[in-house]
Amino acid sequence: MLKRLCVRSMELLASCHPDRLFNIAGDFNHANHKSVLPKFHQYVEFATRGVNEYRAVPRPHLGYSDHISVMLIPAYRPLIRRFKPVVKLVKTWPEGAVSALQDCFECTDWDMFREAATTDLEEYMSSVTSYISKCTDDMTTSKSITTCSNQKPWMTAKSRDCLQSWRQGCLKNSTG
Repeated sequence: MLKRLCVRSMELLASCHPDRLFNIAGDFNHANHKSVLPKFHQYVEFATRGVNEYRAVPRPHLGYSDHISVMLIPAYRPLIRRFKPVVKLVKTWPEGAVSALQDCFECTDWDMFREAATTDLEEYMSSVTSYISKCTDDMTTSKSITTCSNQKPWMTAKSRDCLQSWRQGCLKNSTG
């Protein structure tokens, strides 16, 4: 009798408010909801006890119901919690460094490397590469940055600051 009354109430609510969302909580392990409420869909299709992908945490009762609500917490740990932040050493090009490097290469006697290497191509390549690296290191500055596992490479400090100021502006406009 109670089951039919509940089903009738849900059908009446659904027909009066077809654009609304209805959440029904309860123990439906032995019920066939397709035959009783065919327009409703069951979204929690896994056990909320034992070993599974979610951990069920009991929450307070809903109104005067004798059922408690359940908060489902994923068992996985997000990337940001699985991996520690990594400190990387990056080179930055200060203003004028490119033109200073070009000047350095223009006044370099490149024949000196060829004459020193005599017939060994590997030695010639190694000495020229080392010289270019040394000149580049002299013109650039190194700094260490900390990156998190979920940090996108295109999100620089400047873009994060811009996004933060945009969010604050939106919040200010919505409250005032």
